[in-house]
Amino acid sequence: MDTQLSESDRASIREEVRQEVKEEMHHEARRQHVRRAFGCLAFYLVVLGVPALIMAGLAAKSGLFRVPVMTNWLYRPVTASRIVMPLQGSTDETVWKETEARAQVRPETGTAVITMSETGLTTVLRSAFLAQADALPFPVREPQAVVMPEAVELFFTTARGEMAAPVRLRFSLSASSGSLVVGIKELTVGNLSVPEALTGSVSRIVSDLLTNEFSSQLPVGTQIEKITLTEGQLSLELEMPPNL
Repeated sequence: MDTQLSESDRASIREEVRQEVKEEMHHEARRQHVRRAFGCLAFYLVVLGVPALIMAGLAAKSGLFRVPVMTNWLYRPVTASRIVMPLQGSTDETVWKETEARAQVRPETGTAVITMSETGLTTVLRSAFLAQADALPFPVREPQAVVMPEAVELFFTTARGEMAAPVRLRFSLSASSGSLVVGIKELTVGNLSVPEALTGSVSRIVSDLLTNEFSSQLPVGTQIEKITLTEGQLSLELEMPPNL
């Protein structure tokens, strides 16, 4: 039996093979196009989605925004090192009078040392924040001060709408050219640690408030020479004006 193919049969087979190869290449090109399209979509979802997730996580950690699911996962409010209550029945004026009455005056050097406890400082700060409430960019509720050898810790509650969160601010206190200098060491809102680069406005608020409070109570012309922090109290070494 003759099994040889005629020339026309071979040509027909070659054409069929070419068509099959052509169709397969076309299908492969379409598959690659679809894969590239899905790859681009995934890339854009990552680029757009990850920052949104990061921002949502930060908002949840602050405690000032309610983010579904994330708030329950991430929000662990910061606490104060210890509870410090203001002096019962005292105002900032009585605290300052008692502080001045205990001052150690050194006439031979023209200096004086005044010491204030953290309960006295808490009393003074509550009055100062209350007086400046309308000028502050955020509410400050029930502030308290903890004095430690390495820093002063200011702890209070702030709010945004119906959401409230604790704030813990730790700062150093020093003197330069007769004035107070505040150096922010830590700022935590809820349990969100605020980067140092973003603490400038808070630093100015605290610095201005303390400077105004101390300068309004000390005699005109008094220079702050040195600030010493110990456990539970702070001491200021003052250079008194010549006329005192």
